Amino acid sequence: MMHIEKNICDALLGIILRLEGKNKDTVNARLDLQDMGIRHELHLEQDDENSVSIPAAWYAMDKEERAAFCGFLRSIRFPYGYASILTRCISADGSKVQGLKTLDCHIMLERILPVGLRGLVHKDIYEAVVELGNFFREHFCRKLKVDVIKRLKAEIPLILCKLEKIFPPAFFDMMVHLAIHLPDEALLRGPVQYGWMYPMEHQMGTLKGNVRNRARPEGSIAEAYIANEALTFCSRYMEDVVTRFNRDDDKLEGASDGDLSIFQHGVKLLGANRQIYLEDKEFDKLCWYVLNNCDEVEPYLSEFREELEKEGGHDVDNRLEKEFPAWFRSHIKMLWKDNREEVSEGLYALSCRPDLRVRLWASCSVNGVRYNTTDRERHRQTQNSGVLVDGTHNGVPTEFYGQLKEIVELSYNSDLEFIRTVVLFRCEWFSQDGKARTIRDDGHFRSINIERFWYKSDSFILATQSRKVFYVQDTLHGENWRVVQKFEHRSMYDVNEKELTTVHQDETGSDNEFGVQDDVNDVLDEPAPVHQRLNGEKTTVGGNLQVLINSREEELSENRTLKVVKMTLS
Repeated sequence: MMHIEKNICDALLGIILRLEGKNKDTVNARLDLQDMGIRHELHLEQDDENSVSIPAAWYAMDKEERAAFCGFLRSIRFPYGYASILTRCISADGSKVQGLKTLDCHIMLERILPVGLRGLVHKDIYEAVVELGNFFREHFCRKLKVDVIKRLKAEIPLILCKLEKIFPPAFFDMMVHLAIHLPDEALLRGPVQYGWMYPMEHQMGTLKGNVRNRARPEGSIAEAYIANEALTFCSRYMEDVVTRFNRDDDKLEGASDGDLSIFQHGVKLLGANRQIYLEDKEFDKLCWYVLNNCDEVEPYLSEFREELEKEGGHDVDNRLEKEFPAWFRSHIKMLWKDNREEVSEGLYALSCRPDLRVRLWASCSVNGVRYNTTDRERHRQTQNSGVLVDGTHNGVPTEFYGQLKEIVELSYNSDLEFIRTVVLFRCEWFSQDGKARTIRDDGHFRSINIERFWYKSDSFILATQSRKVFYVQDTLHGENWRVVQKFEHRSMYDVNEKELTTVHQDETGSDNEFGVQDDVNDVLDEPAPVHQRLNGEKTTVGGNLQVLINSREEELSENRTLKVVKMTLS
């Protein structure tokens, strides 16, 4: 499956960017169009007796568009460990894409190529490519559902029909056709991790790297394999030594089951820090946010809210934010003196407020996910500052997109058993409200304006509440717009202990299984759009047009004869 995706991606890049050696829009492809009598605007034209011109195709980019697309690829910065750097795949003149590996094509086809094409090519091409990318993205999910696979089985013929209206017949080789059979394969195989070749190719690369004596490669591989097995066996018994089996345990010493949930954040702070004193107003907001997001404090919040409502005062929410920390501190102290068993040490430490000295960090790891501030990654080739958090705006559930500005650590009263700290993120949230539209969604990608901000007075979140996203340049809306890209982290799985929803399967099969052919016929019956690139780049080849047609007919005739001979011999 991974090789099918790579070949399709290479074919799309080759024909759209007109890459030499990978472009299937050749002279023979144009002669086939002329032989079939279709797409007359793409037929070869006789300039003089010794030269033939190839008209510019509407689906191929010109020089300026290719340079803009390569500039878009150069501007992309992926999160740490997500993908390789695409800059190395751009040619020196900045007009070609070359040397893409299988994983690069996997990321390119599903996420990058549709975003880059949306502002540079015709809408019909963009829609077809983005639907093809979504088809592969849903196939590469870690968890598949039968009804989703059957829906993809109904969609892929329509997608290929849309591509047939755009690209010449020479584009559709066996690899493109194999995409039709991927849903059936998924129904038999299951999730893609049981069928792709990444683990095997990675292991073969490891074994190949162990070869030191090219005259005896098998001996080098066997010796390295035995040495690795011996070191692995010893490393599993070394608990006090950092090895590759225990170095990923990014947990703090104070994270224990016996303390409050707010202190069990599992955040590993990286690099150096600096201590500062915040203003009183900002420090009070930090303390209130921690109390308002602690599960053990909720009963006390409800109790104080009821007291305020009984008083009959107005603006209960503002009074709760201003008066609750002091009330909570005095209330817990009273309970601590009267009956110490009802109040845990962690709850008492939380009520005493944190240390006034606040530590600021530039990088951290939250449950294995790396985050950096915008200042730290300004000169880096990776992007780890994109933040997404779920919230509400005017009572409506909203996804807040932003970028990480500071990592704040609050220290509470600790002892030898527990180290009590809380890590928060100070973020800048991109505005999604106002007279000017600052967020746009075309049904496939969501674009956001990075020049406008909102909720400037509510910029803090807990580190464990954030989800990581990254942003890429929007080639459609302009320089100040970015396309939001959500993704799943490697080696992290969100698996429910109990399935929340069940998939209903009827006895006949798919929900759209028997309507696929009708939908395909409807698409085929629609007239193909006629697009002609005016003032485009024409390619000139030597020779006479009639001579080229005759040689093409002879080549096709020889191929038919060979096929007949092979069938006869078999």
